[in-house]
Amino acid sequence: MVEIESVNGFSHSVTPEHPVLSMEEGLPVWKTAEELKPGDRIATPQKIELEPRETGIIEELEDRFRVILESELAPPVSEKYVGIKKEILKEVESGGKNDWSNVNAEKSVVSTYLRRLEREDVISHCNGSPVIEAGNEGRIASLEYCRENGIEEESFKQLVWISSNGQSSGTIEAVTEVSAELAEIYGFILAEAGIAGTDIRFFNSNENLLRRFTELSEEVFGSAPIKTERDGVKRLRYENGTTIYKLLDQALGLPSGKKKSFKVSAGSRILTGPQENAERFLRAYADSEAYVSEQGVEITTASNKMASELTYLLKRLGIDSRIKETKKQATNGNRGEEKYFEVLVSGSNNLSRFKRKVGFLVDSKRERLEKLCRRDDVPNHDVVETGSEQYRYVMDSLGLEYANVFGEQEWILERDVKTAGRRKVESVVSRLLKQSQDRLSEIGQWQSRDSELSQSLEAFKNFHSHYSEFTHQLGPIETRRTIEEDTGVGSDRLLEYGKRDIKPRAGRLLELLEGGEVECPELKTALESLDAVQEHLREGIEIAPTDHSEIARRMGVSRTSVENALKGGMETKNIPKLAKVHSEITRELETTLRDTELEETLRRLQFLRECDLRWSEVVDVQETSGGQVYDLTVPATKNFVAGRTPTIVHNTTSAVSVAKDLYGSEWRQNFKETNASDERGIDVVRDQIKSFARTKPVNAEYKMIFLDEADALTTDAQQALRRTMEQFSDNARFVLSCNYSSKIIDPIQSRCALFRFNRLEEEQVRRYITRVAEGEGFRISEEAIQGVMRVSGGDLRRTTNVLQTVALRKDEIEEDDIYTAAASLRPQEIREILKLALNQDFIDAREKLSELMIDRGLDGKDVIDAVHRELFDLDIPDEAKMEMVEFLGEYQFRIAEGGSNDIQIEAMLASIGNLDI
Repeated sequence: MVEIESVNGFSHSVTPEHPVLSMEEGLPVWKTAEELKPGDRIATPQKIELEPRETGIIEELEDRFRVILESELAPPVSEKYVGIKKEILKEVESGGKNDWSNVNAEKSVVSTYLRRLEREDVISHCNGSPVIEAGNEGRIASLEYCRENGIEEESFKQLVWISSNGQSSGTIEAVTEVSAELAEIYGFILAEAGIAGTDIRFFNSNENLLRRFTELSEEVFGSAPIKTERDGVKRLRYENGTTIYKLLDQALGLPSGKKKSFKVSAGSRILTGPQENAERFLRAYADSEAYVSEQGVEITTASNKMASELTYLLKRLGIDSRIKETKKQATNGNRGEEKYFEVLVSGSNNLSRFKRKVGFLVDSKRERLEKLCRRDDVPNHDVVETGSEQYRYVMDSLGLEYANVFGEQEWILERDVKTAGRRKVESVVSRLLKQSQDRLSEIGQWQSRDSELSQSLEAFKNFHSHYSEFTHQLGPIETRRTIEEDTGVGSDRLLEYGKRDIKPRAGRLLELLEGGEVECPELKTALESLDAVQEHLREGIEIAPTDHSEIARRMGVSRTSVENALKGGMETKNIPKLAKVHSEITRELETTLRDTELEETLRRLQFLRECDLRWSEVVDVQETSGGQVYDLTVPATKNFVAGRTPTIVHNTTSAVSVAKDLYGSEWRQNFKETNASDERGIDVVRDQIKSFARTKPVNAEYKMIFLDEADALTTDAQQALRRTMEQFSDNARFVLSCNYSSKIIDPIQSRCALFRFNRLEEEQVRRYITRVAEGEGFRISEEAIQGVMRVSGGDLRRTTNVLQTVALRKDEIEEDDIYTAAASLRPQEIREILKLALNQDFIDAREKLSELMIDRGLDGKDVIDAVHRELFDLDIPDEAKMEMVEFLGEYQFRIAEGGSNDIQIEAMLASIGNLDI
């Protein structure tokens, strides 16, 4: 075990390999407990959100409890009794032979109990056989009888505990669940009651608390405790205490006996019950045990476990607390000094939450608490590590202005401070994320406009060829004279244009093209949109992480030349530069969008902003032996909140869990895990796996070697692994996990038992997409959902990656966004290409497919997969489909073996066109 102690007095014991949510350079990161060191900060939740446990308790009560039912239900007389009496009466009620063979007792004992029942006028004899005396019909039933006969809890009137000798211990109202009132009573009893055997006595001198305890007891149990006073000490004692004690013991785990205070525990029903139960329990316990000092509310307990549970209960209400160990004289004994635990709630914001959620009934405590709530909060109670370098990286990658992000908090960046107030850092992170999302949205919008201007940009790219066509048409004198008449431009000047002695400005060039005598439609269309293209490129420079100087440097021209190309009244010689400027802007933006480090940094900053965590500094990390790990599962995140006080940790892998079950304390010596996607060459088998496998296991029959993502191993590495598996089969067992079993060589597969896991069904993927969209706050169309399901193929990891990529740029996701992000072809696009190929329109099919492959960044395998998905819906004979499947497999194999993408895809289109249909 590793014990982690934090500056706030928190202490956490976890396994060494258990990941703990920590912070590094201002970003959240998972670290194993053994990697932590003093100075690190670990996460604690602001509030624990749990799905409340069912409050019903009847199923947990022993059958010695009897239920008094509504009169009309009239259970058999035997239900009043327990033991041998019950067995005898059940035999009589059944009308059997009365040979008592079903009674678990000697015949002499049966005879004794029969005489007792006769004396009690429960049975009499008729014609020599025992019968039930009239007037003994009752309303008392066992819990087993109620379950067998389908009697609902609503029909329960009262509860009574029947002792082993059949004696009733007094009735109470039927308590069928852990209500808020019962939780409050339990808090009072744990804090102030003395329990001797089954006798419960509540001690307190405050009249408000005595009155409250009495009122609650009347409401819950149907009777008030008896009030007495001895030596000036007031106490309340339950007259029917045995039944109440047995109920609290079996439903909530009430401790008793000597040193009860060291054993008290709120128990899982209070910890995981409804929030109101937690509030009422805490108020009762704090009213009895808390002291309001200048530092805050101090709740003292002799139970280490109870102190830990109090911090969890407080955290459920969003209240931070810390534990401090102390020694003091017990208030109700002469044992000398004992170890106690103080749970401290401090800070005005924290105390205000305590006042709202918990509060006090004791006037003096309530008044002192109100004074503390009015004080100014201490700023260093809630600090967080800053991430100056990470902030700079995001801003530089997206071309954001530092002053716009930091505002008044720019000193965080200028001074490169390591820590700052959490709220200040959250403010910076929120602005950084907002501007980052705005910038990514601007990039997405710019790319959309870019596609609209693509024809004009293409024409500018090929300007020289188009301009040559223009000048060639100015050769004939007749053409020049006609243009002169229409435009007023002299024939000699037109001749100079034709000879390229001089070039017209862009406006004059468009005027000449609009006259109609010279035809160059591509150039004419491009010049008509010149102003829009220039504005588009200026906007691109604004949002790209670059500037005019950097673009000019890459183009090998001056900054002025780039600026002139983007101004109005452009000279014709500058037109080709537009395409080059566009190419540089596009490259910058695509680099930004493909930056996985930027994407990961933004994701972690987003988590930091939304998680609402507190970060506690680690002051000590020690290895310990033994101990318990206490944790709660948080449904929303599937993480764990664990430790003596709540700390965010994560579950270990299934492989490690299996290893621990198999090997116990020696699991580290007998278990090795390797991720083949990180270490995939033959050296990892020779140096790591073989070295580990050749040594004998420690106190076990064999070692376990777990290779995650084994399909990433090279063929040579797999061959070496096969030999290692054979050589050390007596010494080690190998577990391989992979995405594609086909990539594992046959000799290894033949030596393993295969377990295959199906991909998720479409409806399961749909529910996941909907949940992600609701949780992340973006809208997704039905067509886009269909697209995600299509490209992911039931793989949630792929689903998540696609959604994450698109959601970074857009809040409203459409179908086109999905196929673009997934680098995949839309069904209608592939159907159109197949239609062209089947009609033997090879050139058009090739051009369209080539254009899509370039735009989407597809390789040949992606295209073949897309064709394979669609071919079964084609309206062609089955024989043609069979032939297609055969040559698709051949072309995919050639690509996998290193064949040219272009050649193999074109060959595929040719084969489709040659089908005999």
